[in-house]
Amino acid sequence: MKPGTITHTIAVLLSSVSSLFAHSTPAKAEPAKIKLSKKSDKLSEDLMLNVDSIAFAPRHLKSAPLTAEERYPWKREIVTTVFWIGEAPSGNNPVPNHSSSWDKDWAKSYGGFDDPNSARRSDYMPVKFTPRQNPFYCA
Repeated sequence: MKPGTITHTIAVLLSSVSSLFAHSTPAKAEPAKIKLSKKSDKLSEDLMLNVDSIAFAPRHLKSAPLTAEERYPWKREIVTTVFWIGEAPSGNNPVPNHSSSWDKDWAKSYGGFDDPNSARRSDYMPVKFTPRQNPFYCA
């Protein structure tokens, strides 16, 4: 191992940890004192100039936060098919919905036929039985 490797590693770790705590607060630098005269060996307080500087974290330079539409554009204009669990095949739907890719006995596991007729439903739930699974899926 090269000499100074451990020292370097410790310095990097300490620097990383300290940057976590000083990340969002403005840092105030120590006042710098400038000597106004080269001739003077003794500096008096009136000859010292204090220069205070403030450094800000980069987050202050960011533009306005993104809106939900800009941040998640893939969540808009989603198109899906509405179907009912246990639905029999029909002219417009040649595929029965009694099984799914995840559950071969889907209609049975669900509890029955999820009838779309509003007279046979109460608050979007079937009247004849209580579903044993979540009836709202998006796949």
